[in-house]
Amino acid sequence: MMYLDINDWQLTLRQPHQPAQRFTGAAAQTPNGLIFDVDALARSRSHPQQFSNRYLSTIAADPVAGDLGLAKNHADLIYRHLLQLDLPASQPLVLAVSGQVSNTQLGLLLGICAEAQLTVKGFIDLALGQSLQIAADEGYHVLDVEQHRMSLAEIQVRDDYRIQTRTTAMDGVGTASIVEGWMNVIADEFVQKTRFDPLHSGQTEQHLFDQVYPWLTQSQMQDHVVSISNGESSREVEITAARLLEKLTQRLAGVELGHVQHLVLTPRAASIPALKSELEQRVPKCSVIAESDIVENYEQLAATMPDDQVKRISQAANLGTALSGESATDPQRSSDSAPAPISDALATHWLLQHTAYPLDHPTLTEAGVHNGSEVTAGTQVTVAGQTYTAIRVT
Repeated sequence: MMYLDINDWQLTLRQPHQPAQRFTGAAAQTPNGLIFDVDALARSRSHPQQFSNRYLSTIAADPVAGDLGLAKNHADLIYRHLLQLDLPASQPLVLAVSGQVSNTQLGLLLGICAEAQLTVKGFIDLALGQSLQIAADEGYHVLDVEQHRMSLAEIQVRDDYRIQTRTTAMDGVGTASIVEGWMNVIADEFVQKTRFDPLHSGQTEQHLFDQVYPWLTQSQMQDHVVSISNGESSREVEITAARLLEKLTQRLAGVELGHVQHLVLTPRAASIPALKSELEQRVPKCSVIAESDIVENYEQLAATMPDDQVKRISQAANLGTALSGESATDPQRSSDSAPAPISDALATHWLLQHTAYPLDHPTLTEAGVHNGSEVTAGTQVTVAGQTYTAIRVT
């Protein structure tokens, strides 16, 4: 079994007994075609019109901004990025998603994965799945970080079950905002000390970004010497940890935690230097999920997934509670919180390769594909050697 976190800062692949692999949801068009991950980030500032890093946060068929070659919409980019991961088609795949991702978006993901020859066994609400081993007699909140937002998921503890309920998305407070803030602080220092603005040109801005981006996962906030080359000249400034911490604190001001009693950070959130120490000053209790627990948690939830239906798991038995005889998604335990199965959603489009056609599109009529309105998302049909997957797109 494979487990994939859908997170555009750290698209994370986990498998039992193997180290986690992390990728960035970023794509860039080059003369040699599309590239992804850190290779794309290396062109993000120098070639912004041929760059995209929003497709894994929108999970939609929105058109791309700029020139991304053969990829014309965000669904195209998701499909092509999944192909780049080169996941084995023989292994079932479980997707862990943030709570604000709708079942409609999951229907689109389901169709894209099918086109990429990947078999999705089910979906897990990420905050619940990662936090099963957090000691808690009462409810808590899980904070996760993406490139363009943070999410705060509420987990309620009821008897022997944990249920993920409301998830709040805090747009504009993510790693992209943090890096942008640090770059602006450094640019101000350059202007004051050298009268040179490294943000004035794409090449020097890229050079600055390449130096700052790795700071996101350093073990602690520290002083840095930043050097920028421009033509034959080179300039450098020293930036203190205090200045970087001040900017991080400003960015975190938009994270509302007044109602939170127990804050739980995902491993990727806790990896940002000083983020935990800043946030734990604002809540009575702060915990961090252990990376080593996550695969075990995911496996426990995957074991309850039916073979004949794709479902989204938003509630689970506490570890130590016997699962035999009662599913972790047993609607009798919490019928008001159990989401509808993904397969219950009606489709709006047929997906062929990486192009989504509305159900009544003339192309489908000519091909002989069913074009009625009562098609369930996830349905597949093969006509004239072409496999069409029913998906739901807003």
